[in-house]
Amino acid sequence: MTTIVDKISSVSGVPPQIVWVLGIVFCAIVAGSVIRIGSMLITKPIDAKSKERLGSLGVWWGLFFLLTTVVALGPYAVVILFAIISMAGLREYRQLVSRRQGISPTSWVFVVAIIHYGIVAAAKLGPFWTLIPVWVLAALLVQLVIGEETKNFLEIAGTVYLGLMLLVYMISHAALMVTMPLVPRGQGAGPMGLLVYLVLLTESNDIAQALWGRRFGRHKITPRVSPGKTWEGFLLGAATTVSLAILLAKPLTPFATSPLHVEGYSVAIPYLPAVIAGLLIAVAGFFGDVTFSAIKREVGVKDSGSLLPGQGGILDRIDSLTFTAPAFFYFVYIFCREGV
Repeated sequence: MTTIVDKISSVSGVPPQIVWVLGIVFCAIVAGSVIRIGSMLITKPIDAKSKERLGSLGVWWGLFFLLTTVVALGPYAVVILFAIISMAGLREYRQLVSRRQGISPTSWVFVVAIIHYGIVAAAKLGPFWTLIPVWVLAALLVQLVIGEETKNFLEIAGTVYLGLMLLVYMISHAALMVTMPLVPRGQGAGPMGLLVYLVLLTESNDIAQALWGRRFGRHKITPRVSPGKTWEGFLLGAATTVSLAILLAKPLTPFATSPLHVEGYSVAIPYLPAVIAGLLIAVAGFFGDVTFSAIKREVGVKDSGSLLPGQGGILDRIDSLTFTAPAFFYFVYIFCREGV
């Protein structure tokens, strides 16, 4: 098995640790596919719910191969992928918010997204931190004032800015993680290892919180925003995410051995950064999820779209990542970068 992994690594240029982890994920999806398809064959006839679950399974396979492909192609492929995700998310967001009082972000938001991801590719932190939060906001307000858009001024400004912040600025921190290396190659699995770590923990956290919530959920956290979210699901899901963060820390990150840097002091407790990262992703993922639940509840829809069979729209799949990407990026940037 090690020989096969080494051959794949040498051909693709992907660190062997990532190959191992993706191989385990592949096996897990295969096992899940066998179980799901087997249960469908036993339960006849196949109803609409079964077809929906089969569609969801196909989506997971597609996402796995997409992640594997961009990891093999390198940082710029990651940037292109997240640029496409942002554009698709903005398009879906426009369709959602246009349901409310005819408010619809203008087409120039897509131009902003392209420029922003160009900055991500160049890894220029100054423009990255200021383009959308400062200059685009100022330009948006100037445009509305010059156009004398006094009707729904606050709603239009807030809606456009929220979409750009969530679906371009915040989620693009995942791509920035590989174009502006936070850890050198040889520490864990390098910058790409951090990306794989973030994505796997975010998606696993979503699944774990949902599964534990359905099984043991009794006490609702936000009943008016997302009735399915329970304290039992959240806490057990967070425990699952922290456990996975510890298991994946050694192959993918330097978190198993590198110290945590706080105000000039180093706290050298093995796996402490992994525990904190797992907790951070669990909490951030929860708030990303319920934020988009609030948006959908505002416009009166259950799913953001139908792009992904069995899973809804693109926003239903990336909602947690909009919060976990910046949270994880700045955790590594502020507390772990000096020690690697």
